[in-house]
Amino acid sequence: RSVQTRPWIADQWLGDYLLFQGYQAGGFPILYLSGTILFTLYFFGLLFHALRCDGSSIFAASLAAALAFKASQIHCILRPVLLGIGLFLLTTIWLRTLVRDSQYVSSQLCRCITGTALFFLWANIHPSFPLGLVLLAIFVGHRLLEGAETLADRAHKLRSDLLLFFCCLGATCFNPYGISLHTSILTLGQSDYFMHLHEEWLPLTLSHPEGCFFLCLIVLGIIGITLAMIKDGTKSQVFLLTACLLFSLLTLRSVRILPYASILLSFPSARGLSL
Repeated sequence: RSVQTRPWIADQWLGDYLLFQGYQAGGFPILYLSGTILFTLYFFGLLFHALRCDGSSIFAASLAAALAFKASQIHCILRPVLLGIGLFLLTTIWLRTLVRDSQYVSSQLCRCITGTALFFLWANIHPSFPLGLVLLAIFVGHRLLEGAETLADRAHKLRSDLLLFFCCLGATCFNPYGISLHTSILTLGQSDYFMHLHEEWLPLTLSHPEGCFFLCLIVLGIIGITLAMIKDGTKSQVFLLTACLLFSLLTLRSVRILPYASILLSFPSARGLSL
């Protein structure tokens, strides 16, 4: 019987190259040390700082970052996915900043350059970049729903946000394979064999330690979002509520999504801990 084949695509070529350069510089000891430091800095450096900028206390930001770190630690592995998690964190912080900047103080050009650079790098480092595009789409929906502008103002805002989205989407096509990279990722995602090949694609087990930390983030996140909705209104929390809900549901289907959901949940969790 003939077997259907698909062209092989190095969908994380730049991530592989960076790890190879690290290995060339100092072997596995340097790689493991660098990966551990980088993963720790994600949560207790970047994420902690972002939570503090979001208005959380030092205690709340520290505990929320620690919970996200412990839940995500299952994916502290020496693979390009480690770099993909960092790029998701940067994208989340960037979009959270734009959400707070409701008047869009930064220029359209600055936003497009930032987004293009992030997604160009991400598409060449690791194939998790579609998760960032999903997050960006949620942001566009949030921007459309917030505020009470006239129809003309909404149309202008939508054009501006769609331009940002398509700039980021277009940036992901600048890779050695072009649109074939996206087709390859979609094909793998639809493959039952691939989705059951590794345990990381299987559903999250809530009784495991990482599942318990995830549940803590869920409970604190519900409290935090509820408080924020009471204080600032429902529309102000559309981005965070939608993103947290979607990625939490995806995590229940696949433990691979746990680090991304944990990063998002840390924001409302820190708010809930700030009581």
